[in-house]
Amino acid sequence: MRARRGLALAAVLAVLVILSMVVAMSAQRALLVARQGVLDLARADIAASVASAQAALLDEDAGSARVAGIGFGVPVASGVVTAGTAQAHWRLVGAAAPFATGEIESWAPVHVGVAREVLRALLTPRIDSAGVARWALVGGAGWVRVPLP
Repeated sequence: MRARRGLALAAVLAVLVILSMVVAMSAQRALLVARQGVLDLARADIAASVASAQAALLDEDAGSARVAGIGFGVPVASGVVTAGTAQAHWRLVGAAAPFATGEIESWAPVHVGVAREVLRALLTPRIDSAGVARWALVGGAGWVRVPLP
């Protein structure tokens, strides 16, 4: 009888170990899904803040008096836009008249640290359909994502 009792005890312990491993793996998967959800939400907020910052930057006045004073590295305009948990800072800096460089830096808090994105573009004044000078992207160029360290 003792041999059977020892075998049953070992079998019960093996089942308990296997069940605890299954529970641990399920908990780990749930944690990964939750982290991915937070990252996806941060990316969506960053995209919304970048789009709003682009609209605000391109809506800045590009009148001839303002463009005439543009020099290399001279700040022209700046602002802050928020969307959800993300915040985007945009800057318009003179390159060489009549060109300017637009920079957008957006970030959102995540579980540990922040998610960031930085974009740059070369801009020049253009007359819109209402006859107002606004900033526009140069030629066929677009916003360039700057690699982060």
